[in-house]
Amino acid sequence: MSSKKNMKQHPSPSKPRPKGKKKDFQQTLALVDRLGSMQLKLFRRLVGSTAVSTNAGGLIPITTIASSVNVNAYGDFSGLAGLYNSYRVHAFKLTFWPVYKVNTTAVTSPVFVACAPFRGGLTPTTMQQLQESPDCAYMSGYDRGVSTVNYNGDNDAHLWTPTNAAVTSSETFGLAICGSTIAATASTQVWYIQIEAVVEFRVTG
Repeated sequence: MSSKKNMKQHPSPSKPRPKGKKKDFQQTLALVDRLGSMQLKLFRRLVGSTAVSTNAGGLIPITTIASSVNVNAYGDFSGLAGLYNSYRVHAFKLTFWPVYKVNTTAVTSPVFVACAPFRGGLTPTTMQQLQESPDCAYMSGYDRGVSTVNYNGDNDAHLWTPTNAAVTSSETFGLAICGSTIAATASTQVWYIQIEAVVEFRVTG
């Protein structure tokens, strides 16, 4: 009997899989499958700006500064509307910078600026209505100030809206301001206001 027949036959070892290769494959497969059924979403900070002035009595009239019905006019919205088909607004932040003596006449600044949120499209029309808001905040008429609002308290204001349409007035929320002073003046003073809106976009089928 040949020695070759007495030798035990062992199967040739299989080529080892590189370490972590199987795990990477499974993670990639799960990621692709999950993205295939996922609604694609994006949070974006959109920025706008405006200015308000005192009137002949040295007052800032009731003014709606930020409203979810207007975010489709902010920069970058139109570009994002081409990628996503619905959106909703989460919050606003206003930053105020008073600018003194914008003309040659001495200017009387409002003693304070009141800022209050509104929801459901019901904006205040008088200083008293604005001040009666439980969330009314006050800032000096002479210093930089910040005010914020989010959609909490009005679930309807958090409904999705098609990106080719504006939020309906009954579902809007935002911030209104008013400034008050004692002394009257015939000249004006300006507040430059930066508006920052947190907006969520999504793609639906």
